Amino acid sequence: METALLILKRICNYFDEVHWKVEFWFAILNAIFVFLISHKYFVLLLSEASTLHPVYSVVAFFCHFVCLTLFVLGGFFFQLYVSTRKYHLAKWTTIILATIALIILIIDAYVFSLYRFHLNSYVLTQVFGPASGQVFEFTIGQYIAAVMVLLLLLTVELFVFKLSEKLAKFVPFKYVGCMLLSIFLLFLSVQSYRFYELDKNPQSIIAIERYFPASIPLYPDIKLSDGSTLHLKVSDNQYNYPKQPLSVSPTGKNLLIIAFDSWRYTTMDSLCTPNIYSFAKKAVTFDQHYSGSNGTKSGVFSLFYGLSGSYFNDFDKQSIEPVIMQTMRDNGYDVRLFPSASLRNPPLDKTVFLLKSV
Repeated sequence: METALLILKRICNYFDEVHWKVEFWFAILNAIFVFLISHKYFVLLLSEASTLHPVYSVVAFFCHFVCLTLFVLGGFFFQLYVSTRKYHLAKWTTIILATIALIILIIDAYVFSLYRFHLNSYVLTQVFGPASGQVFEFTIGQYIAAVMVLLLLLTVELFVFKLSEKLAKFVPFKYVGCMLLSIFLLFLSVQSYRFYELDKNPQSIIAIERYFPASIPLYPDIKLSDGSTLHLKVSDNQYNYPKQPLSVSPTGKNLLIIAFDSWRYTTMDSLCTPNIYSFAKKAVTFDQHYSGSNGTKSGVFSLFYGLSGSYFNDFDKQSIEPVIMQTMRDNGYDVRLFPSASLRNPPLDKTVFLLKSV
């Protein structure tokens, strides 16, 4: 331990020990804010995956966010300061980065608590893509509140940085070094146990890691009990869809599909939707159907394709149309669409409703 601390101290002295310690404390103090914001992930993890390695879940959760904060804030400050040797530039840039990172984490925690997925290109496209105004509507008051939150967090981060400067001057290096080495050893221990469990029970580890934002886990090739190998990597994205053509006997009856985005099943009652409820009493109902997703893109995709929404991007790139649409047109149906909003975001006009007049 003493040898490791000595090597670390020499490295830090080369890059200016005081400034290095400032950023260490800044990252550690920000980790406290990160934990407070991330309690949503932790509560969901314990409630939905509590039986899957409870001790590992807690330790991995702690390790993930500490290492993420050190890597993002500490690594950015270190790189900028070493390359420019301008302390105030590195200071203010890191403060702004920390403020933006906390805002992104707050938004991600809220999105995940609703939809069980993190911020991704799909969400950003919904906000900033074509016809985004039909997806989200923000009032002037909400914009003002967002600016106030931004200024508040910026002020808090400035206070945290000043506190970090004081801690860097008064806390001996050996304590900082011991904390950093302990975090590193904890990280190695978590990863070692993780790879050990991946070989025995990969599904449980994968189920836990979906709760961690900004997580890019590495998966080895896993040996299954039957001797085969499970390759957890992206394929060439070539699909044999459908595997077999549909065999149908047209009846000549008209077909009307009314799709309500985000329609909760329990609201189909005599109070909220009296006419539909009355019609359902005289019709065939499918009470065992479950939506493929609680999000627009994957929910509509799974409804028409009968597949998981994870295939959406590949089907979009290859312009693969639902077999039900092809079959209906082949049997003389005049398929028409009457949407209440644009189909460009998400791009349902290039998948589910491909080549249709809208």
